[in-house]
Amino acid sequence: MSDLSAHRSIDGWFPQTRWSLVLAATDGGETSARALEALCRMYWKPVFTYIRAQGFAPHDAEDLAQEFFARLLERDLLRDTDRAKGKLRTFLAVVLRNFLLNAREASMARKRGGGLIRMDGDTAESESLLLASGEAPPDRLFDRHWALTLLDRVLDRLGEEYRRAGKGDVFVALKPALTADEASNTSCEVARRLNMSDGAVRVAMHRLRQRYRDLLVAEVAQTVSDDVSVEEELRALLEMV
Repeated sequence: MSDLSAHRSIDGWFPQTRWSLVLAATDGGETSARALEALCRMYWKPVFTYIRAQGFAPHDAEDLAQEFFARLLERDLLRDTDRAKGKLRTFLAVVLRNFLLNAREASMARKRGGGLIRMDGDTAESESLLLASGEAPPDRLFDRHWALTLLDRVLDRLGEEYRRAGKGDVFVALKPALTADEASNTSCEVARRLNMSDGAVRVAMHRLRQRYRDLLVAEVAQTVSDDVSVEEELRALLEMV
């Protein structure tokens, strides 16, 4: 039994370590294929944003993003992969950059829907990020949207945990203060809304922030190899947002 078939996360077929997934993807098998497709769907936004920032029109960028992921799923882009360890973020950025160089030369974008596995992405969000970023270089936009994707995933997981515990209302009320330096300005209002004491709200906020950080560290750990510091990557990602 391979490592991929032995380790499944809450996402079903998605393995616990995405970097290991990339390195093992060339081995084939149904588990590897499904997990790789899940990875592609997760990182559609930063890929599309990077392509748009390279000057491609929206429809052309969407075509190229679909082509990129189709070839990634077919493992064409992984056959010559250097198996040296590092950051999944850096690896995919390099693969995407090389793909676009070849795409420009060969005009290889397929027609929309031409047999590709469609990756339904939020292009509106990417367009908003492009407008707000001014003249930011494509590499920086890729990293920024990568970080935002990761943070969104962590918030989704955290919210799901609270809902399963019957504390969905607590999560909704406290979520806006997660990125704030202080929760004191909102604790009284939240206490009234949740019918909790001010002290109880402060304790709940502390626990929420601690769990948020735990999940964030765990998420980042899935995108780096053992020889890359999780804290180093976490700091870099937080600086991007």
